[in-house]
Amino acid sequence: MHISELHLTLAITAEGSPAVLYIGWSREEAEAKRLAAGLDIREVGVSSHPAILMPRFPIEEAALIEDRAQEGERARNRAAALRAKRIAELEAQGEQLVAELATLRQPETGTIVPEPATPPAPEPEAEAKRARGRARRGE
Repeated sequence: MHISELHLTLAITAEGSPAVLYIGWSREEAEAKRLAAGLDIREVGVSSHPAILMPRFPIEEAALIEDRAQEGERARNRAAALRAKRIAELEAQGEQLVAELATLRQPETGTIVPEPATPPAPEPEAEAKRARGRARRGE
């Protein structure tokens, strides 16, 4: 890794539109383009910026790209498997519902015996409260 200066020669044309006359590593070339700007240029200037340059590792980059592609393929396969599983579950539920519906649509042959209704058991606290109320009233 090293730091280099990136030089840009930028201009504004007579029509008012921006123009890039030079981008590169040579300060002299950037100044030469500034000095050579013609009459069709209203304003011109050179700007220099530090640029951090990182070395390239093409083998590692290619492996990383391949890994990402394989990871994406695995994710797509996983999503497709989950989708197929969910579809199978829903189809099974649908078959169960169709069978239940068919059973419910069949005419009834027997008589329906209602379940005996049992009164709810009184709550002990409520019963004790009622008893205290009756005692106060003298019942």
